[in-house]
Amino acid sequence: MKFDLSFTEAPFTAFCDWYQLTQLQALTHQLDHDGGISVQMKYTVRTKGANTARLQTALREALDRFEERHVLLPEELPFIREVRYMKPVFIDTLRDMRLHPKDYVRIAEHNGELQIVIEGGIQAILFEQLILAIISELWSQLTFPEHAERLAASRHAIGLLDLELNKIRQAATANPEKEIRLTEAGTRRRFTLAHQREVLLRMKDTVPAQLFGTSNVRFAKDMDLRLVGTQAHLFGMFYQQHGGTLATFPRRAMQAWVNEYRGDLGYMLPDVLTTKEWLKHVDLYFAKLFDGFRHDSGEPAKWTQLIIDHLTSLGVDPASKFAVYSDTLTVETMLALWERYEGNPWKTSYLIGTFLTNNVPGHKALSQVIKLSAVNGQPVAKISDEPEKATCDNPEYLANLKKTFGIA
Repeated sequence: MKFDLSFTEAPFTAFCDWYQLTQLQALTHQLDHDGGISVQMKYTVRTKGANTARLQTALREALDRFEERHVLLPEELPFIREVRYMKPVFIDTLRDMRLHPKDYVRIAEHNGELQIVIEGGIQAILFEQLILAIISELWSQLTFPEHAERLAASRHAIGLLDLELNKIRQAATANPEKEIRLTEAGTRRRFTLAHQREVLLRMKDTVPAQLFGTSNVRFAKDMDLRLVGTQAHLFGMFYQQHGGTLATFPRRAMQAWVNEYRGDLGYMLPDVLTTKEWLKHVDLYFAKLFDGFRHDSGEPAKWTQLIIDHLTSLGVDPASKFAVYSDTLTVETMLALWERYEGNPWKTSYLIGTFLTNNVPGHKALSQVIKLSAVNGQPVAKISDEPEKATCDNPEYLANLKKTFGIA
């Protein structure tokens, strides 16, 4: 099959979530770089029997089209410079930085599935969304080989999206005292780049008061939307193998983030180590410094109660905090959480990805991730609130991590 790779003509920032730049800035400034830092990231497809190896040649060609591309274009610099917490020296670094996928990314296949390894310095993390977005777009072409077919499928999906957006508008009208804050975060698993653009345009036109922003850097610039994003699990995982003992990594990761952003971007992602265990390291100091918490795995009601109980035990009023819910949300599940939790006990916002940008009739979105697997040649792990979301290549290390923190 001949794939259409014309979508790769878009700027790199159309393939980049904001949190990759914010966490790269923090890693650049807060890590001790003496002796150098290397990272390894690996691709996993969770969709059983997907046979993603069919995409190998096209993925390599598409990715190599970004060779020598600038991370930021001159036209994008003024927009990024307006963000108060992005440091001028780092923006200049991004201005001068070029992508080198031929050096950083190895692509093979095993048992019919793609095998992708990313290795290099910390800037290698920038390839995560780029690779996932490319694969997702190629996957869409397997379902709809012709451009006209993809365009028709996109239009059908936009029609269904209109019905969902109307639900949001009706809920907001019926409850004007309760604000809805919805962020589009579907770059990694979008149907196509063009479809994501149409989704955002429709949201901006239909629910402008409820559209809090987008994680996509280029679309935020082009549509004058708020950039939304802080950090991924990768940031906390980094500190398992850098800067101190394993037992202290949660506090070191939180402190590094506070040091970098000084009160901005104050949202904690606690399920790096299970939320229950991570909260043991959130004392009154961190509870006051961070503005809120992001939910990314586990049953949301249990997660909410766990954090509310912890804050209460420290004497911190939950009403002063934000909860960001982001675990495979639909509009229906978002509105259910909003009705239950907005203003009681805290303020809420919502990140929705796949449901917004890849809810296309006749097409099944590919479930795929790229996760940090090693730092300086040493393994790292994430122990999610959902066992199937845990990531680690090294059973011995995972056992030691669980033993260190008393996780069964």
